[in-house]
Amino acid sequence: MNDAFQVVSSNTDSALRQYFRFVDLKWAGPATSIFGVPPAVRAGIELLVVQRTLDHTRLLSTVPDFPNIFAACHFLASASHRESVATTMDIVYDRLVTRFSSYFNDVTAFRGVLQLTGSAVSGSFALACILDDFSEDPRVGWGLEWQPRDMDIFVPTPTVSFDARDAPSIPASTPFEIMHAFLTCNGYEKYGTRATYADGMPEDAVRRVFRYRRTGTSHLVDVVESVTSSILDMILRFPSTIVMNMITAHHIFVMYPQWTVRRMALPGPTLDGIIRAKYQSRGFVFVEGNNDIGVPCGLTCPALARNVARRGSTLLAPYTEIGKGAVPQEIPLWQVWKSSVPCTNSLCNLASTGIPYFDNAV
Repeated sequence: MNDAFQVVSSNTDSALRQYFRFVDLKWAGPATSIFGVPPAVRAGIELLVVQRTLDHTRLLSTVPDFPNIFAACHFLASASHRESVATTMDIVYDRLVTRFSSYFNDVTAFRGVLQLTGSAVSGSFALACILDDFSEDPRVGWGLEWQPRDMDIFVPTPTVSFDARDAPSIPASTPFEIMHAFLTCNGYEKYGTRATYADGMPEDAVRRVFRYRRTGTSHLVDVVESVTSSILDMILRFPSTIVMNMITAHHIFVMYPQWTVRRMALPGPTLDGIIRAKYQSRGFVFVEGNNDIGVPCGLTCPALARNVARRGSTLLAPYTEIGKGAVPQEIPLWQVWKSSVPCTNSLCNLASTGIPYFDNAV
């Protein structure tokens, strides 16, 4: 790896714990420095990234036969049996590690960087992971009609200035700089710079985009920096709900679960013909209205105000023991959103009373 990014393992009490250590070194070499004067050396930061029981035997009989990660996450969002939850999180974790390992040799270090910077994987890669068919060997293919061509990593802009970040537990470098250094230390070279994100996101939502290619491979990574301290602000500006999902260091978040699981999408105001055709060719259907449903919309209502704390309106699931007891820093609990598609269903409780209809169906 590199002196700045280290993973240290500890086996105690029949549990595996892996810590990610980050030291904000002086990245003086041109391969890892993007600004003229690199930050000063700081004391190392240590984060617990992995905590798994060593003698845990998966009780597969206690969990359903999940077709994909989405189904497993839906189970995790409501399950309470300890062994069932642990088994399901192991299933999701192992699948994600396999997917990430094609891009990074040390997935624990990558997840450590995500946790350190408050970043997340989103876009087509996250969508493919969530809908990936479990019947397909992940070492062979994706089990989908299409495969993601690159990985999109979304990073926030810190709320404090560069010079003010003097607390020993806060990196001197910005999340964007840290992600750049991590990629270059893992064999990636900057392949290009763009002012906008390719998938139709408005220019005012993105500060900058760097594209990286891993030496000797076709693997591409886009690092997209938000103009705010919240990556959720940026993901909400996607032109379609189908890619409004994220995978953080410990959680999976689906912002429109009732639509995504059905391969259906609500278009946004910035959706253009190229992006629409791209996802239609992958089997997704765009929905312009809901006047022919014939029953109350329930949680599928496009006008429903969604929030991570509003049960059933979104899908948030941990895939690690650490995530099970933690509030994700990447998702502000106060933030509320809804799609730009109006509700035209005359039977919708939300439309007629202003109070959304709730049920437990996905």
